[in-house]
Amino acid sequence: MSSYQINLECTLNDFLFDEDRISKIVKLILAKENINQALVNIVVVGDKLITALNKEYLKKNTTTDVISFVLENNSENRSLEGEVYANLEQIQKQAKDYNVTWQNELFRVIIHGVLHLVGYNDQTLEDKKQMTEKENYYLFII
Repeated sequence: MSSYQINLECTLNDFLFDEDRISKIVKLILAKENINQALVNIVVVGDKLITALNKEYLKKNTTTDVISFVLENNSENRSLEGEVYANLEQIQKQAKDYNVTWQNELFRVIIHGVLHLVGYNDQTLEDKKQMTEKENYYLFII
């Protein structure tokens, strides 16, 4: 039996998002990717905080749309603990660039971050293609 705890937090004032839908998306990905137990924190932030995280942990002094951290991963019992930081300011810019709603782009970015937690990466063109296909799949079924 699966056990998932999804925590959602926003560091930005007066920002409302569909917590139930995000929690549902994350749980769906975990179940479909055969994770039995998980504790996942989703934190919506702005450029300043994500740039600081990117600089400190990934040694990149730039903003980005999402950063994921695997805090614990036990492949034996298929459990994990992780955090996903989604940058609303970058998401809003990307939504305009891609001609989608900011909500749709928020869901895509969170899906992308959770896919990183469960083991996907986007270092090669083939990996990026696979992740985009997975993102599209999860966006379609939610």
